[in-house]
Amino acid sequence: MVEIFQKLKRLFFLNKILKQLKQSDKSYMKQLFTTFLSSILLFAAEVSVEQYQLNNGLTVMLNEDKYSSGVYGVVIVKGGGKQDPSDATGIAHYLEHMLFKGTTELGTVNYFEEKVYLDSIARMYDDLGETIDPDKRLRIQKKINDLNLKASEYAIPNEFDRILEGMGGTGINAFTSNDVIAYFNQFPPHQINKWLEVNSHRFINPVFRLFQSELEVVYEEKNRAMDNPFRKFIEEYFVHFWKKHPYGQQTILGTVDHLKNPSLTKMREYFDEYYVANNMYLLLAGNFNSNEIKPNIEKTFGRLKSGPEPKFVSVAEEPFKGREVIKNRLTPIRFGILGFRVPPNSHKDTEKIQVFKNLLNNNASTGLLDKLSIENKLMSSSAIDGFGGADHGSMAFIFMPKLVFQTFRGAENLVIEQIEKIKSGDFSDDFFESVKLSMIQNYETGLEDVSNRLSYALEVVNYNKSWDDIFNYPKTIESIKKKDVIEVANKYFDKNYLVYQSRMGFPKKTKLDKPPYEAIKATNSEQISAYRASLDRIPEGKLEFDFIDTKKDMSYKEIGKNYHLYHNTNPKNSIFTMKIEYGIGTKEDPALKYASELGNMIGNANYTFNALKEELQKIGATINFFSTGDYFGLNIKGFDKNFQKTVTMAGEFLSTMKVRKEDEKKLKKLIQSSTLERKFEQRDASTKGNALREFAMWGQNSSFLTRATTNEVKKMNKDFLMERIANAMSYETTVFYTGTKGVSDVKSSINKHLIIKKDLRPSSSPVFYEQKLNNENTVYFYNDKKAVQSQIHILISGGDMVLDDRLTARTFNKYFGSGMSALVFQEIREFRSLAYSAYGIFQIPWYLDGKGYFRGFIGTQTDKTVDAVSAYLDLLKDMPEKPSRIKGIKSGLLQSLVTSKPNFRSLAETARNWKKQGYKVNPNLLYKSNYESVTFNNVVDFYNENIKNIPYTIAIVGNKEKIDMEALASFGRLIEVDKKDIFN
Repeated sequence: MVEIFQKLKRLFFLNKILKQLKQSDKSYMKQLFTTFLSSILLFAAEVSVEQYQLNNGLTVMLNEDKYSSGVYGVVIVKGGGKQDPSDATGIAHYLEHMLFKGTTELGTVNYFEEKVYLDSIARMYDDLGETIDPDKRLRIQKKINDLNLKASEYAIPNEFDRILEGMGGTGINAFTSNDVIAYFNQFPPHQINKWLEVNSHRFINPVFRLFQSELEVVYEEKNRAMDNPFRKFIEEYFVHFWKKHPYGQQTILGTVDHLKNPSLTKMREYFDEYYVANNMYLLLAGNFNSNEIKPNIEKTFGRLKSGPEPKFVSVAEEPFKGREVIKNRLTPIRFGILGFRVPPNSHKDTEKIQVFKNLLNNNASTGLLDKLSIENKLMSSSAIDGFGGADHGSMAFIFMPKLVFQTFRGAENLVIEQIEKIKSGDFSDDFFESVKLSMIQNYETGLEDVSNRLSYALEVVNYNKSWDDIFNYPKTIESIKKKDVIEVANKYFDKNYLVYQSRMGFPKKTKLDKPPYEAIKATNSEQISAYRASLDRIPEGKLEFDFIDTKKDMSYKEIGKNYHLYHNTNPKNSIFTMKIEYGIGTKEDPALKYASELGNMIGNANYTFNALKEELQKIGATINFFSTGDYFGLNIKGFDKNFQKTVTMAGEFLSTMKVRKEDEKKLKKLIQSSTLERKFEQRDASTKGNALREFAMWGQNSSFLTRATTNEVKKMNKDFLMERIANAMSYETTVFYTGTKGVSDVKSSINKHLIIKKDLRPSSSPVFYEQKLNNENTVYFYNDKKAVQSQIHILISGGDMVLDDRLTARTFNKYFGSGMSALVFQEIREFRSLAYSAYGIFQIPWYLDGKGYFRGFIGTQTDKTVDAVSAYLDLLKDMPEKPSRIKGIKSGLLQSLVTSKPNFRSLAETARNWKKQGYKVNPNLLYKSNYESVTFNNVVDFYNENIKNIPYTIAIVGNKEKIDMEALASFGRLIEVDKKDIFN
């Protein structure tokens, strides 16, 4: 007890609290816990959810949030990939794609004539599934293609997406997991009635049109997954962990063989069984009035048909028999996983297991596994509880042995030793209570954003939890005792577990051949279905904009010359965040990346690293260095109750940082991280694509060439890195604070504790380089023999932009290449099935007086590379003009401004950036004016002035053996590069 009082005195802790602490250490932690818990529960009470069922059995969850500028809408269906037929894996995911294609009324000009061809297509796919002979299969596929072309004459592509975007919808997407399928997006509150209509209608008589075209898109998604160096590793782990259950014996994307033999019949059967009202959930979270919208929810979602209760798989898994070991070669470096069976999250032990996990890994870096990584006893180690699902639970421990002189077994033993410490109770009461406090803080922070409510809704759906269970989480965590965690640790983490070891190797990839299909013509892309026209009759609420006022919604104070404070209020809870930003980053000083890593592994004159982190965690605080290309600094988070204490500790840390002798071995970790970075790059196609793009765009200023080399990192000693931190702290400093403390209190604390240096140098950040694109059509090519999918980046140099062009660029982007309704997405993905991901935007300069440029991307199967590039260049050379779209684009962009208000935690930094960019007012006011007046002619003029007839540069990473290089050279001067050209 005396030791704690001495520490508190040294750190100038509040005298008032010192007088109160005449109790034991445990009582001190309990007092802090109770204080914070009361404020958290007060906020949780405000974030209430009303849950009820419609007459058809559909479950409705309504979460009003007056602080939200928009509404987040989600429809959840229980089922997921685990319910796929074993001979048709991937069906649930493929069906998710098809439910964007419309219904008998939506997405068609004449369904009854279209249906003749669609029925024939369904029968032909059944025949295809029963046919083995390659020639016969090809003939069937060509017949399907002919029918698909005929059926497409009636389809209106992307009509569903265009409706949602036209009402200001953003983030339109869906996902399929093992247990559920979810469809979601954000939209303005005044459009809630239309959203309810459209998102219920999509599940009434859906039509699986353009099936063959979308199948190629799913292939491309599969290709992208195969190029992910770790996906195969995890999938193979699942195969051996889930020996019987579909979690391991099937994949959500499905096998290549099953994708080659899709069944529309089985897809319809899946829809009929699982997409019934009594198996579906509607979540609405945001700014609305529940009583006002309930009648319309009943009118819209109440019309969905209910059905028999779906049958769900029930497959038991047997315990492991001792230590079961599987060895493979799949990853760029050595990786290991220890897998233990635990109950699913519906079990009464779940929260106790979560506390167990956080004792091993947590955000404060105080966990037992965290220490193994920081002290360089392992390269990395993490506990992961997301590898299970609704049926079965799992706790996995992923670890990376050190690059040299450490065996898999030695690394595994270190992980097991930490688990044994918890099983034996070898951890302090203070540590235990502080970990629980951090868990509750993370829970509270998670409630701030309406989009995060989906994760809580999935807890309700998957694990049969009530919202009372969700909101009582802090109380549940608070009630857990040390003996409870010791008990579950011994109960579930015994000698029976799976060990999966992966040494360096190259997993086999299935390479698909480009099908000989003719692309659809999409003759009705500008048509409007009768259903879409009928939506105009649905009344809308009042369109209301709530733009932030940088003078009223936040405060600015000048602390001193080149020292700034931006302050704004946290309206939701008692957690503050503070960012101290120094005006230099890795673009000007590449060593800052490693300086920040070292800074996050040391203590100061008063505390070792571990002691410092533990003292901070006791009061629910974290302090961490960060580095970006433009800035270096410190992120601080904590409870406002302990703001003074936290800032005092942060100030002392900054002014007395110390690398102890035991910390010096952590320098080896910096070298290893640099080496690992290079190893990952050699296997990750997307990283290679980004490096080639940066080389084409910025030349030797590419971040992959200006970063410190591994040899340079090896020469970085503690004195050099500490000097880099000290140098960064001598630059212009900006503090961003969000919390409940007044601006005067915050300013006073900064003056007292956080002014480490005076006479600060002015910042040049953010730093931008001169474009290095060639003045002739150029193709850069990097040969990746292992690539299944080509990474294609397309760049066009731009010039200085006047304000009007800057504003119009957003409308051009929406029309040309941003979103599912844009020309690029429709032409490249929807019509030609050449990519899963395809986009193109004109990148406006950060500063108002900077130069813009065009950047586009296609991810396509390697043997489709030439076709994809050709199709994209056709759009760039002669942009199709569809003036009827401008009304919907303008309406959607204008209404999306309603939900564009920055989150309260990013408000101050956003305002600072506007000021630094050169804006005199909130730029959304300028965009509003632009959206109201912009015409299609303005979009065409923008294209003519900034895109048309301007030389382009194409950067391609792909497999040379699968690409017609002669055809590729026809696009421009071909320059082949190798690794040393794009990576240092």
